[in-house]
Amino acid sequence: MTLRDLLKELSLGEFSNLSVGIDGYGKIRDDKIPNVVSYINEALLRIYSRFILKKNILYLELNEHITEYKLDSKHAYSNPESIDKYIQDSYSYPFKDDLIKILDVITPTGKHLPLNNPSEEWSVFTPIYNVLQISYPKWGEVLTILYQARHPTLSADDLDAEVVCPEVLWGALKAYTAQLYYANLNTQEAMANAQKYAGIYSSIIGEVLEQDLVSVTHSQTNIKFHKNGFV
Repeated sequence: MTLRDLLKELSLGEFSNLSVGIDGYGKIRDDKIPNVVSYINEALLRIYSRFILKKNILYLELNEHITEYKLDSKHAYSNPESIDKYIQDSYSYPFKDDLIKILDVITPTGKHLPLNNPSEEWSVFTPIYNVLQISYPKWGEVLTILYQARHPTLSADDLDAEVVCPEVLWGALKAYTAQLYYANLNTQEAMANAQKYAGIYSSIIGEVLEQDLVSVTHSQTNIKFHKNGFV
């Protein structure tokens, strides 16, 4: 489904009694689209953080003088302004700062390093969500980092962009978006509506968790890049 489709559904449903939804006409007011899209992005981040809906991979080149690696595009090979380059990517497949949580760290020999386990000698640590701490880095060794990824940021300038969300969580996406919008109207009626949609969101999330209804996608972009070599 596209962003345009989602905005139409919000107009027909959650925003049908508001001027922002043109009273259920099926469109969002042009001047309010950026606001609504920002709330949609926040709702997607919330859902993608709650469920592992997407995994991605990056390749980390170690330096024996660096023990803490910030997994940020500022340190990517594709970034012309980068000084400390250690994230192996390319201009064709750049690292897009979509990391939510590090899930696994794998050596070139296929060994899975312990993660945040102080009782293990070779454990690596995540003092911050996007920082990987390595006690014994080996010069030139490339680690494979499997991570939980976020949804690509949507823009009000591209209403044909795809919104990737499991159908069972579509209602939660709309409810959280509505909750944020109503909460910022700052009236008694709007606050009541915000609470209503917060309840709907929580109910859907609870049902999906209880029935284990979601599956995970695995991005192949960086895998293809690594197999083909640097560009």
